Amino acid sequence: MGEASGQFAVLFFAGVGMLLAGGVNLLIRRGAGWRALGTAAACAAAVAGAGAVAGTGRVVGVVAGVLAVIAAVVLFAGSGTAAVLGGAVGRAVRRPAVRAGGVLFTGLALVVGSVVGYEAADGAALDRHMTELEAEAVPPPGRPPDGIRSVTDRGTPVPVREATAPRPAGELALLEARVLQPGPVRDAVLRVAPPDDRSNCHGWVFTGGRYWVTGSRVQMILDENDYRAVPAPQVGDLVVYRQGGVVIHTALVRYLTPGQPVMVESKWGCTGVYLHASDKSVYGTDFTYYHTPRGSHLLAGLGGPSPDVARHD
Repeated sequence: MGEASGQFAVLFFAGVGMLLAGGVNLLIRRGAGWRALGTAAACAAAVAGAGAVAGTGRVVGVVAGVLAVIAAVVLFAGSGTAAVLGGAVGRAVRRPAVRAGGVLFTGLALVVGSVVGYEAADGAALDRHMTELEAEAVPPPGRPPDGIRSVTDRGTPVPVREATAPRPAGELALLEARVLQPGPVRDAVLRVAPPDDRSNCHGWVFTGGRYWVTGSRVQMILDENDYRAVPAPQVGDLVVYRQGGVVIHTALVRYLTPGQPVMVESKWGCTGVYLHASDKSVYGTDFTYYHTPRGSHLLAGLGGPSPDVARHD
């Protein structure tokens, strides 16, 4: 769990515990023992929820510690010592309803604040990711390759471009490092080939990794090369990722294991080729599997191996 997710989990479940504890104390008007038992049960439920969702001992421990401190403060506020020290304030907070209401509204503030803060951090991370993805999707200087006429099976031309001035390896490495910055994405992928400026993801699939193909041509290729959307993929099938209905990435199904995620492989723009679960990438989770009976993903007019039968040069 990332830092932002961990902070969100702590604040959210601490807030949930306070909401539950405050509600319990408002409902139980008499009997300090029953209120203490209800408070303990509410805090325990919140800690259990943190453990189930976050799955890390650090988050669970922090949530438990925060709730324990809050419970101790509330119990002390209801004691005679606090009332003597606090005078009128102490007498007010000795009233169960006042204390319970304070806990409830503080918990509500924590829950709402954690959600708002997490969404803001998530939005900032998404904006940063999109900037990085746009950078790795920018092709190098190029031109149509000599003597190549790539078309769909119905004969519609599909423009391709070959890189005439590939970027230095150091520049590509920096782009890759930004895309794979420490976090959930880096932990979820296995790099199987280094950055390469010869092709992008669509070119890796449809030209055997030799040329760049724009995403705007992918839907036409699907329509004219007999691709059909399928709910359950086979090894070698295509995976198309979209954002707002627009094609942003293509990948290939590599491994199918019962009870395990579908493992796919693809080239991420000008960066490397990666193996990962279909729902674990920088391209989101709006994807569709496609099958074609044609036996290859290569465009007509292009000879040589396709990545569905020959993984790398």
